[in-house]
This record gives sequence, structure tokens and C-alpha cells, in this order.
Amino acid sequence: MARILVLNSIIPYPLHHNGNSVRVLPLCQSLSREHQLYLAAFGEKDERLEGLRATRIFETVSLLPLRDPSSKSITRYCRPFTGDLDRVVRPAFFRKVCASLRRFVEEHSIDLVIAHTLRLGDYAASIPGIPKILDIIDSVTLHRLRKGGYDQVPTRMPEVLRAELGVLRAVSEERRLTRIFRFVTTVSPVDRLILQCLNEARPQGVVHLPNGISPVLEEPVPNRDEIPNSIVFWGGLDFAPNLTAVDFFYQNVFKKYLIDQGITWYIAGRAPGHAILDLSRRHKNIVVTGELADLFAFVSSIPI
Repeated sequence: MARILVLNSIIPYPLHHNGNSVRVLPLCQSLSREHQLYLAAFGEKDERLEGLRATRIFETVSLLPLRDPSSKSITRYCRPFTGDLDRVVRPAFFRKVCASLRRFVEEHSIDLVIAHTLRLGDYAASIPGIPKILDIIDSVTLHRLRKGGYDQVPTRMPEVLRAELGVLRAVSEERRLTRIFRFVTTVSPVDRLILQCLNEARPQGVVHLPNGISPVLEEPVPNRDEIPNSIVFWGGLDFAPNLTAVDFFYQNVFKKYLIDQGITWYIAGRAPGHAILDLSRRHKNIVVTGELADLFAFVSSIPI
């Protein structure tokens, strides 16, 4: 049995809070069956923290101090390739958190650190003497390279330079990951391939670890009242790749094949923006539900 410290940017609770919770919570729940888990995360004392503690997945849940937005160091401009990282932008804050983590590791005799996302990986890298795993989830390099595909392509020179610098910063950080971490895990094979190319000295250190699914989704739903002739898409509607998915489906499937077939398309998720709300205004058979209290109960009643 190992004693594992999990570092995360938020309190990963409840499961439907966002994509981070979907990724982190089931993984930790599975690991806790055989190991002792400890969580250190940025967050506040609220009902989400109390709800997570009630699950008893973690031996302890420790809150890291929140960043002071006014504490940015002007010297970050002298280091363009690392100037968006806490260790450069807020060096005093970074040192404070790192010191706290090192004390925690020593006090609880931690055997392994698992950090989620590149930002938390930077903190994990400061902890000496024990193996570390980075669940980067998405390659930041890939995300920034793709960004122009679903955002408005910058045309003004400052915006172009800022976008190019963002890619160079991501490459600079991600090409050294397998020198620091025993393994780096990604959510998709495409992210894995990008990171393997950047870490060509040890590509076998990058592993594809797909998201799991809740067992409730694999169980038969008894006596459900099915909504006939309906389909549903769900996801955070303020997340750019989900917006791309909705737009692609609308242009290439709904408009071509479904618009006059008496089929209702439900779009569920938090923060639907103007473009998605406009779809429901233009088509009576597109229904935008917003965020749902019981997502599983709703989607289980829809055939597709």
C-alpha cells in the first residue's frame, strides 16, 4: 500500500462539476481501494470541500493558499518562455506553496506524488526525493496549436505574437517532462503523440490514460420513460472544443438529415452562449436545457 499525494487545481467534487472532476475523482476513487490518498488542492472551505471529505476517498484534504492577483513580479517580462508560470509570475507565492508541500510530504511519509495539469506539475517538480507522475490530461502545446481552428484567427501583430509566444512557452515546458516525471499520462492518443515527439529521449514515459465512466452508465435503466425521436449532446458549453462539436454536428448532420424529420435535439450543459441559444430560437426542435441537476436521469431517457 502506497501513500499517494494528489495535487489538483480545484476541489474535484462533485463528479459533474467540470471535466477536471470527471477525470480526477473516479481515478482517485479507484486508487483509494488499494492505497492511502491525500489531496492538496487550491480551493475554499465550502460545501464542495465538505462533500468530498464525506466520500472518505482521501485520508486528508489540504487546501493550498489562493493566489493574490496583485502579486505579479515585473521580472516575468525578462523570461518570455516561462513568464506565465507561477514560479516566475508570483515567485514568493510559489515558494510558499512549495514549502508547504514539502512539509506535507515529510509529515505524512508520502511515497508518490500525482499532479494533475501542467500548472500543478510545476509545483510537484519542486518536491525532491520521491517519484512523481504528471497527469497532464491535455497537451498545452496541442491545445494552443489548435486554438486558431475554433477561435477567431488573430490578425493584429500583438495578438499574433502573443499566440506564437504561447505555443513556444508550451513547447519549452512540455519537452522536459519525462526528465522530471516517472510517467506523463494524457487523455487521448493524439496528446500522447505530441508529447512523445517533444520528449524523444524517453517517449515511453508518456502514456495514454483515457477517462473512465461511471458504472451507472453501464447499468440497465429500469422502467425509463423514453423521450421518443430525440437525441442529446451534453458537456460544458463554455468549453471551446464542445462548441466546435455542437457546430460541426449542426452543420454536417442536423441541417442535412434531421431538421425536417420530427427529431428533437437536446443540448445540455452549463453556460450556453449566444450561438447555441440562437440555435434553439431558430429551430423549435432544438432544445437548450442549461445545466441539469441530475444529468444521468435525463440522458438515460433519450435514445441517442
